[in-house]
Amino acid sequence: MDESQISLSFQEWLASVTERIHQTMHYQFDGKPEPLVFHIPQAFFDALQHRISIGSTKKRLPNSSTAFDRKDALPLGTFSKYTWHITNISQVKQIFDTPKVRNISHSLCTPHLG
Repeated sequence: MDESQISLSFQEWLASVTERIHQTMHYQFDGKPEPLVFHIPQAFFDALQHRISIGSTKKRLPNSSTAFDRKDALPLGTFSKYTWHITNISQVKQIFDTPKVRNISHSLCTPHLG
């Protein structure tokens, strides 16, 4: 297998994020999931921030940001943690719907059977 021929598009990555959201919001859980944390390339971060800001005249800033040094586990270095609180289901749908995964709002509001 030639690993150099494998690539992941932003929309494929976003579809995987949507699947993780689906898993954490399963109706059998208590409805208070732990925050999801992702380490992503800068280009993906920029694209995600653009989606978060769609419909606003300005770029939507995170609700909080923190810089931290990671010295005890990989990857080592200085990182930034950005947190957005997105509570409007229409905005969640706008941000996370992709051609690969649609109707996140329906999935979040409807119990998964099976």
